Amino acid sequence: PMDQICVSYQDEYGAWKYIEPELLAHLPLRNVTIRAKNTTRTLDRPLPLCLLPYDDERLQFPPMPHNWYRKPFLYIYVVQCEDSDTYKQLVKGKLKAWVNLMNEKQQEWLILYVSLGGHRRFSELTTKLHRTVYDKIKADFNLPKKDRCCQLRMMDENTKNEDLWDDCMNKMKEGVVASIEQYITGYYEELRKMLAMSKRTTDSVCNYCSFFFLKESLAFTYERAQMFEDASNIYDQLERLLNKPNVENTEEEKIEVKFSRFGGTDTGDDCPSLNNIQRKSY
Repeated sequence: PMDQICVSYQDEYGAWKYIEPELLAHLPLRNVTIRAKNTTRTLDRPLPLCLLPYDDERLQFPPMPHNWYRKPFLYIYVVQCEDSDTYKQLVKGKLKAWVNLMNEKQQEWLILYVSLGGHRRFSELTTKLHRTVYDKIKADFNLPKKDRCCQLRMMDENTKNEDLWDDCMNKMKEGVVASIEQYITGYYEELRKMLAMSKRTTDSVCNYCSFFFLKESLAFTYERAQMFEDASNIYDQLERLLNKPNVENTEEEKIEVKFSRFGGTDTGDDCPSLNNIQRKSY
């Protein structure tokens, strides 16, 4: 949906079905603070999320700047592994390739480790094995200044899962907010480059169309982040720029828009007569 931040998940181990109902119960994100464009904004409403599998067709589009707002704002890799040997032989390599891909694309990511205890109580040995696997994941993939891993223990009667859920939701919120700030900053940088380029070209109509697409995408980003006033300001700037070209807007940006020769100024131009070639001296 246009008004929701997208989060994608990759689940090769069939664990998502166990956590999704409770995850949805912990949404939307609350107490969200966003720092972008030299301002700090604490949202006055919760931040809803749209959860999609990583291969969903809605996430298939050209990787162009005006499509940034359509990308997931957080990528989650779900791991369900029973012992250290399985992790070492089968899981670690897949995780490493996925993390490298996320870092290469400069995307926010989170590893979610899920323990499934069945309908019986965890034995001391089983609990120790699960903790060992999770500790290995943290040692292998956590960053020095940012915790990229969290865990959930499903069907474990001995564990108070709410603390784990709080940790998971906080890390999801950190990743989503970081992407919001990254995308907003990126849009303003692309706009700055475009405005600098507009001074070196005479293709004003093309400049405005490209400028509009970027500005509109920035507005969509603000909308998804529940920053509706900021989105409205973007549309106001575009309207002023179209109606009064060659003037500076509130951000001290300048771009020329020359539609004065487009036509449609003579009487009757709103009622075309396509077959009458004598109507005007073409």
